[in-house]
Amino acid sequence: MNIYTEKIEYWLLSCFPAIYLFLVMPASIASDEFVPLRLYSLVIFIFLMAILKSINFKQGGTEEVFKKIFKTPIHILFYLLFIASTVMSSIFSVDPSASWFGVYSMRTGGIFLIICLFIFLIYNTAKNFSWTPFIFSIFIINLITISEYLGFRPLAFILERSISLTSLFPAATIGLRQHLAGLLTFTTLLIIPIYIKRNLDYKFWLYLVISSVALGCTNNTSSYSAILGTALFLILSRKRHRLHHIMIPVVIFSSMLLYKPLKNLSDYLAANGVVNKSTANKVITNPTTFKTRLILWESATQMTLKKPILGWGLQTFNNQWYNNISQNKGDRLFRMELGLSDNQKMVRINDSAAYKNTKGETEQVILNYTSSHSALLDLAYSQGILGVGLFLTAILLSIFRNPNFSTSHIAYMSVPLIGYSIYLIAWFITVPTTSLVVIITGILWNKNLYSDRVLLNNSEKYPSTGGDI
Repeated sequence: MNIYTEKIEYWLLSCFPAIYLFLVMPASIASDEFVPLRLYSLVIFIFLMAILKSINFKQGGTEEVFKKIFKTPIHILFYLLFIASTVMSSIFSVDPSASWFGVYSMRTGGIFLIICLFIFLIYNTAKNFSWTPFIFSIFIINLITISEYLGFRPLAFILERSISLTSLFPAATIGLRQHLAGLLTFTTLLIIPIYIKRNLDYKFWLYLVISSVALGCTNNTSSYSAILGTALFLILSRKRHRLHHIMIPVVIFSSMLLYKPLKNLSDYLAANGVVNKSTANKVITNPTTFKTRLILWESATQMTLKKPILGWGLQTFNNQWYNNISQNKGDRLFRMELGLSDNQKMVRINDSAAYKNTKGETEQVILNYTSSHSALLDLAYSQGILGVGLFLTAILLSIFRNPNFSTSHIAYMSVPLIGYSIYLIAWFITVPTTSLVVIITGILWNKNLYSDRVLLNNSEKYPSTGGDI
């Protein structure tokens, strides 16, 4: 690779995740503000990287290309097998259109999954990368999140949002408060693997506090569970502990709880006309959401058992969930979602119901569930045990079957993904968030950038976790 293509690849790899964070556009439909532009950018990025790689292959010759193919690591072969299983699942899906392209509001079908895997492989084999653009962009997103929680709307000149019960602010450039929580869970924990050697630097703690405050402002129960689970993982994975091992989770949780005084500040600003409306808090201890999740998870489990090999195809849950739970549980799900009493009379057929409100008027409702609200169950019902087995095997091989990574290295580099995975137990993948997680995970597991040998020789260039921390 000549010096010019090397520089182009370096800047493209480094700047793309930072730019991706802000790829939004005004639209009359909420999903159109946050999804299409990002999908187009992923495809364009893959195309540009393919051109750069082809130039490199031409310089190396055909013989060099075949050498690289035969030296392909086993975990990459399993990712390619997973792509093949995704294709098979989509071909034999009960709804091939939804399985390939996803439902309109989500667009996380088979094509998106395949795109993400190619993006992962690009970053997992990159030769160089700079964290600076992405970390700076995340810092801006954190500030936007906090300002939106206070009642300000810094992005109002770009975005037009329809505020509903499920899309309360803050939302930043992600679109939904709950999905923003997933991204901030990942990026808050990201500081641990990439900068923990600088734990005596005030910038480390400043970033951690601001990120944690922003995460707390999303008011998401799954994020608290993710941080708690990751903290336990860090504690149990260490044979001996230093002060910052204990301080990091303490600082994160303490900073997340600052959403309470910030709520008081938001109310004060609204009362004095500084902002148009104070922020709305979700009651984290409310059990209703968990109860609805249990019913959806039961439905996804039954779907998996009915088609255990290839599954139903991605994004087909919305047309099947009501066929895989009892009539009584389906009615109860409607009542909980609508906030109705347990003895409220209603007539329900599949995903549609009608009931009389307090005024005696008939209300008609349709419940749409594009996901089972569990990424693992989504994978299981949509791609069967074949897809689940290939995907988990590829991930485990990526982490553990690599002589370049020590046990300490694996533990720290896995921290952000563990946090996001715990979050996904009760949520699902999205275009704005999951693709960024895929990119950053590809970098963290990149032996060219973060093997113990590279970190030892380039401790200043790559300030990460090599050795005993």
